[in-house]
Amino acid sequence: MQEALEDGWQDAGTPGAVLAVSTPACGLWLGAVGISTEDEALRADQVMRIGSVTKTFVATAILQLAEEGQLALDDATSDWVEGVPGGEAITLRMLLSHRSGIFNYTDDPGFWTVALGEPDKKWTPAELVAWAVAEPPLFAPDADFSYSNTNYILLGMVAEAASGQELGALVRQRFLDPLALESTSFDGLEPVAGDLAHGYLTNGDDATHFLDPSWAWAAGAIVSDVGDLVHWAEQLYGGDVLSAEMRKAMVTPLGYLAPGNGYGLGAIIVEPPASPVTAYGHAGDIQGYHTHVFYMPDQQAAFAAVTNGDDNTPNPITARVITLLAE
Repeated sequence: MQEALEDGWQDAGTPGAVLAVSTPACGLWLGAVGISTEDEALRADQVMRIGSVTKTFVATAILQLAEEGQLALDDATSDWVEGVPGGEAITLRMLLSHRSGIFNYTDDPGFWTVALGEPDKKWTPAELVAWAVAEPPLFAPDADFSYSNTNYILLGMVAEAASGQELGALVRQRFLDPLALESTSFDGLEPVAGDLAHGYLTNGDDATHFLDPSWAWAAGAIVSDVGDLVHWAEQLYGGDVLSAEMRKAMVTPLGYLAPGNGYGLGAIIVEPPASPVTAYGHAGDIQGYHTHVFYMPDQQAAFAAVTNGDDNTPNPITARVITLLAE
């Protein structure tokens, strides 16, 4: 981590990084390098915005609801959410695996014009979906793969409709409280738990409270620390949060972000030769923060790495950690 920082992260605008690693032999290790502010060193127990790692919680809620019979993965989106063109042919499984063809609302420059012009605006999920469905679909349902935040906004709406609970309460009741994830919270739906480390834009501006978190909602609004994220990965991919059958479905690739980087039902699957070992998890990118969370089933090891600046991802840390744990 220190080598990465000294190799140019600070010059490029990344103040620091935090890391947690857990192995059966050594237990939990936590570390931090760099700064949160000019007057405050970054600490491994500080919370950060985890962006799309939020999707792992939302996907797991949907999979649990399917296990309980409250919905089915092959239900049509239109069974649960109105106003999605072609929603009768788009299943929840397609939303989970980014095979819906629905346009990604955050790819619309017009959305960002409004969001940046009204940073305190509280977005409703329906408003976010409206931006997406105003654009034509990218392809017919299940014909291809394309990562879309809209899919997870819709899944958040489905989870609320199926459970009768507000999404933040659902995530807390099913995961945060039972697993004692005390530093994890759904920003915008409950108070942030813990000391939020500062994150920074490329130009050096503070992004800690850049926009109202409702713009990301079920696609990326959760805040957590690396210790909680490691525990979540261990319990999700190596524990009994899901049945063995449903967990297998979650980590079976249905599309590919890049060669060797598959995507299942809310999980990224990194496989050889892209990696020396198989790893399950997710990445998250949101203004001021980049997050990686992965579990290596053969090693029963997990790690979480977060940087607090836009310019650099945890890629060099992730690559080194995987290599070390694979040895």
